[in-house]
Amino acid sequence: IAWFDQRPLFGKRIVVTRASAQASGLRDALARRGAEVLELPALRVEPLDAAPLHAALQRIDGYDWIVVTSQNAVALLWDALRASGRDARALAAVRIACVGRSTADALLARGLAADVVPRRFVAEAVLEALSARDDVRGRRALYVAAEGARPVLPDGLIALGCTVDIVSVYRTVSDREGAGALRGALADG
Repeated sequence: IAWFDQRPLFGKRIVVTRASAQASGLRDALARRGAEVLELPALRVEPLDAAPLHAALQRIDGYDWIVVTSQNAVALLWDALRASGRDARALAAVRIACVGRSTADALLARGLAADVVPRRFVAEAVLEALSARDDVRGRRALYVAAEGARPVLPDGLIALGCTVDIVSVYRTVSDREGAGALRGALADG
């Protein structure tokens, strides 16, 4: 039974502050390595009005690219697609770029493989990868992201001559309950 206390994080207490919907993978990985994990989200995801996304999906045949920036954006894009009675087949003619492997994995879980996933998980790397392709300049792109996301990607695509429709699908807000629980846990040692 000595293997149990030989794990690399045994005896460590780690607080995971990610939004609950995204924390499970990290929580499980830490626990497998022996950590005691306290899941106390500091932020939560708040979906925005889905009407602009529904409208964009009605025009999906007019887009060459969809750029998604997070797992949350993927989930909300998928929800809107399903609410319109469609599935992954509706996006068959559209290329997809993702910021990050976890975003690409969220797409793949829904039957969609990303065409562009850079090694570095930042907007600048996505833009660099897109600008190196010969099927991006002058095309039409749907940018699905959080409210207030940095404008690096849409501005860069516009600089490449693309027409970009920006659709904000969620915002992150402070999770006061999680923050209060974190304060309590810290006070308790």
